[in-house]
Parts: sequence; structure tokens; C-alpha cells
Amino acid sequence: MWRRFCDWLDARTGLVAFWRALLLVDIPGGAKWRYVWGRCLLVAFALQVVTGVLLMTGYSPGVTTAWGSVYFIQYEMDFGWLIRGLHHFGSQMLIVLLVGHLVVVVWLGAHLPPREFTWWLGLLALGIVMFMEMTGWLLPMDQKGYWATRVGTNIMGTVPVIGPWLQMLLVGGTEYGQHTLTRFFTLHVAVLPGLLVLVIFLHLVLVHRHGPTYFRAAPGTARFWPDQAARDALAFVGIFAILAWLSYQRHGAVLENAPPPESLSWYDRLAHAGQYGHGPPLLAPVDPQREYNIARPEWYYLFLFQALKYLEGPYALLGTVGIPVGTGLLLFVLPFLGWGRYRRFGHIAGVVIILALLAAATTLIALALWADYGPTESAERFRQEWHKEQERARRAVTLAHGGIPAEGGAELLRRDPRTRGRELFQLHCGSCHSFGSEIRPERPAAPGLQGFASSDWLRQLFEKLRDEKSLESQLMPQMASYVRRELDRARRADARAQADGKPATAQAELQRDWQQIADWLATHPRRAIPTEEAQRQAFDKEDSPFAQGYRAFEKRCLSCHTYNGMGGGDVNGPDLTGYGDGDWLRAFLHAPFDRQYYGPTLVRWSRNPKERVWMPAFRNSEDINAALWQRDWQRTLEELERLVPEDASDRDKRLAAMRQACRVVPLSELERELIIRFVLGDDRPVFGGEPIHP
Repeated sequence: MWRRFCDWLDARTGLVAFWRALLLVDIPGGAKWRYVWGRCLLVAFALQVVTGVLLMTGYSPGVTTAWGSVYFIQYEMDFGWLIRGLHHFGSQMLIVLLVGHLVVVVWLGAHLPPREFTWWLGLLALGIVMFMEMTGWLLPMDQKGYWATRVGTNIMGTVPVIGPWLQMLLVGGTEYGQHTLTRFFTLHVAVLPGLLVLVIFLHLVLVHRHGPTYFRAAPGTARFWPDQAARDALAFVGIFAILAWLSYQRHGAVLENAPPPESLSWYDRLAHAGQYGHGPPLLAPVDPQREYNIARPEWYYLFLFQALKYLEGPYALLGTVGIPVGTGLLLFVLPFLGWGRYRRFGHIAGVVIILALLAAATTLIALALWADYGPTESAERFRQEWHKEQERARRAVTLAHGGIPAEGGAELLRRDPRTRGRELFQLHCGSCHSFGSEIRPERPAAPGLQGFASSDWLRQLFEKLRDEKSLESQLMPQMASYVRRELDRARRADARAQADGKPATAQAELQRDWQQIADWLATHPRRAIPTEEAQRQAFDKEDSPFAQGYRAFEKRCLSCHTYNGMGGGDVNGPDLTGYGDGDWLRAFLHAPFDRQYYGPTLVRWSRNPKERVWMPAFRNSEDINAALWQRDWQRTLEELERLVPEDASDRDKRLAAMRQACRVVPLSELERELIIRFVLGDDRPVFGGEPIHP
């Protein structure tokens, strides 16, 4: 029955005869492992086509959508991490197999006449694959791919005469943008694969015409099926296993808010393994406005990257044009070295040349890797920068999990307090304030702000004010004097109590009050305090943390500070209503010299302006309310000037110092909000125009 079906199918299609012609080929000398390269290449290219088509089902080739679509493929789509991993590492394996195939061809002498065109088509295929690889770098629109592409196209632009024209043609103009991505996408998925299919077809036609070449064939023959076919199948199974293993390694960024793996089924854990770092790398979305100092091509281009380090200045053209063109011409003329009676010489010379080129390229790649990963200072700087990029990538994919704005993935980090807020803090605040161990000014001029307004931060502030030499004591001399005075009073009270044989509780009570005040202020209190006598008596008996904290605050602090319009006294310390929350910080940054904050302190400071650096205001000078804010600033300054006695001999100098201190640093609403959220540890990205209240 089966034979009759095959005869019927063959009579109408010829498929059976076609497969017999493919599988029942005689191999002189029998099956060999060195013959697997060519067919493994075909299957590897087929894998690239299949995975590429699958990736296209989720990819969106737009400047604002490309990174987000790749994120979706790797982190949200079932087994997207595996598909992208097979495509990513499979493309590199394609180059390895192609180079290995060319080396075996030269080793067997299959490049010699009459197979010149077969050899040249193989070289053309290598060039197409290398160029196709480069066009794929840009498609994710992440930092690494974007800057590697710019380096590659800039090198292309150094070619004499036609270089700038080729670069502009490829880029789509003078700027890298949507036209660039569209052209690279078209080249990568249509033009270059089509050319490669045509070259492979012509190559196979010539192989069939001239027949296979076998090296020192042993007597006898064997059929392709099943011995050689089994070797080919095992070789590709091994290749696929390597690609799957590479894809499963943790090359990607881990999603910080991914669900615990143990809470998922085995299918979900495997289908969404990309959320736990499995799969190829995906760095942060490209931001052309941000410096990227570690631009590197993929490892198979590192030989040229390393060679350019040695050929700088007037010799740069030798590296960008001379070496690639010279190597290509040398490989092109290899068949002519074995023309006629010089065939044996051409064979030996070809083997020597191809192995020498392979050794040179391998050495340069190894040197490039050593320069980045060896025990050197430059390598350490590279690793530090790479670590920062990985941190940005981790943050980007974590934010993307909550949604990507229409402006694109880059907007995630531009509006992220942990990323952009940190950068803005270091730029505008880091010259005076420290923040943990990462941001440390050379000469601190203000308190550190890590954990600002938390209970621990406030307790540490009280402790630092006890030390006369601390920065905090120098910045807040009146409060430091008060803290030390209270400590001395408590010590004397305990000493008298001990002398009278009574329990010494004053210092313990003082420490308890400070702890309650710190805990109370850490809640950013805004609750109104009852003023009617009956309600106030009930409040005084209340045992809630708020009531206890306020009573300690009223006892220890209200004589200087204000809360909801109460207190202040003659000192006029900063108003602590809602101290440390987002609203308090926004108003404070808008006018730190306002009377409700440090205005009175500024007046006292003006007597000796060299004592400290005064904090400026941070405002949007181009906002619609800029004129109103300018008028408000002028009114505030006039109020402060009235606090300076008119008969003071140094009045003019003090007024000038105050005006200089009350300077305004231009800062947009978005930038100010990012700094505030960074200081407060609020990691939510800022998407709206209005501040989001915690």
C-alpha cells in the first residue's frame, strides 16, 4: 500500500525521485564529521528564518514602539525569551558555522579551480551575513544596539568619496531616527535575507555542477543516508542544544516585581522565564541625549574594533578601509594561487593564509575582551559603566511592566525618580548634600538626605547636634545650642536626684521625648490640634502615638517652631506642619528663604555671610506662573529686609548678601518632582503634569 502511494505521488510530483537523489548520494571514503558544516549552515539559517518570523508577530518597527515591543516579546509573550534567544545566539552561531565551513573548504582544497565561483559565493554569503547581523543591532532600540550601530555607520562614513553618501543613504539623512530604523528593518528582514537565499541557491547549483570535493578519499563509497545524515542530525541537535542552553542563561535584566517562581505552575515559570533574567540581553531604551561611553560591537566585530585602537590619527583609514578591503581581496584571489600546475602550492598557501587570518582575528578579539574584562583600571571602569547600564536596564523593564507611555520606553527612565531623580539630585543638590555612599560631595555644606524625615534620620540629627564640631551644629547653631542645653539640664537634674536618693529619670525622659518627636514628625503630621478646652483636655488624655508625639513636640519644640499656626515665639524656626512630605518639600524648594522656613535664619546669617552656603530656590522660570512667582519672591525678600534694623551700620552689606542668597535656580516642574520623589524614596514614575500626592 505504501509503495503504491509513493509510486502514485512520484508519478505526479517527482518528489520521491527528488528525495532519493538527495539522500542516496555516494560519498567517497564514507561518512565524515567534517562534512556536516554545509548542511548545518542551511538548517541554522532556516532556524533564523523561523524565529525571525515569530519575532515579527510581536515586533513594532517604530522609534517609540520598538523597545516596548521587544520588551513584550521577552517578558510578556509565552516563550518569547526562548524565541528571541534562539534568534540572537543563532545569528552568532551562523557566523561561526560559516567561518568554519570556509576553513574546511580551504582545508579540503575545494576553493581551487574550477570552483572559484563557488568560493566567491561563499565569501559573498559571509559578507551578507555580517551586514545582516549589523542591521539587527538597532532593531531593539536599546542603548547597546543604538550606539554600536552609530559606531558602525560612522566607520562606513570614513570611506573616501562614497563613504558619506553611503552613510546618509543607510541612515536616511543626517539624524538617526525613524528613517534609520525603517531602513535597517527592511534590510534585515527582506533585502539581505532575500539576497542570501539567492546566493545560497547559486552556491548549491555550482556545488551540484562540480560535485563534492573529498579530502584524501579512502577506497570505497557510502551513501549519504543513513550514516552521513545521522551525523548531520546529531551535529544540529548539538548546535540547537547549545543555543537553547545559551538562551536559558541569565543574560537579561530581572524584573523586580516579578511574581515568586514558586507561586506559578511549571508551564508559567518556563513560558515567562524572561521575567527572571533568562534570555538574551535587553538594555535600557535608547536615549540619544545621554552619554554612553562603552559602545562596543558584538564579539565577531571586535577584531576590527581592536585594530582601530592601534591605527589612530592618519592611520585610521587603514583600519576602517584598508584591513577589510585588503582581507577581502586576499580571500578573493586564493583560488588563483592554485592555478594549473601550482595547485598543490595554492592548496598549502590557502591553508596557511586562512589559518593565519583566523589566528589574527582570534587574537584581536581576545585582546579586546581582555581590555574590557582583564585586571586593569580601564577594564574596571568599563565594568562599572556596564554595571550601571545593567541597573538601568533592570529599572526600565520593571517600570515597563506597569505600562509604557505613548512617548516610548525612553520616557520611562526620563520620568523615573530612582534613575533621573538621582541624576538631577547629583547635579543640583550633590555639591552640598550627600545621599548614602553613592553621592558624596567633596566638601559637604548641608546634611545628608538619605532617609530624609524618617524617624531614624531625625534621631541621628539629634545625636549629631550634640557634637559641637559636626556639620549640623555649624548649620543650625541655635538648635544645637538648645539640644546641648537640654542635655546639660537633664544631666544636672539626674545628678541632683541621685544626690537626694531619688530615681534619675530626666535623661531617659528627654531621650523618650526626642524619640516620640522623631516618630511623630516622620508621619508628616497635618492633623489639627483642638483649641476648645473640653476637646483639648480629651486630647491631652489621648494615648495615641500622634497625641504622645505632639505633646512631646509641644513641650520641647513649640517655643521655636510652629505647627498649624501655633507656636514660633521670638526665634521663628521653620514651620513643621506636614514636615518632610511631598507638599512640604515642594513649597520649601520653591522658596526656602520664606518666613515660614529659614527666612529669619537668613536675616541672622546675613551678619556673617561667610559662615555657610545658602540654599537657593528651585523654580521653573519659564512657567506660566513665573511672573507671579517673581512677584512673590520680591515680596518675601522685602519682608525679610524689614527684619534688618534700619540703623544697622552694615545694613547695605546684609541686604546685598540676602539678595545674593535668595537666588533662583531654573528647574522645571518635572525635574523638581523627580528630585522630591527620589529624596522621599517614592519610586513611582512621574507621568502627569501635576504632582502625584503620596
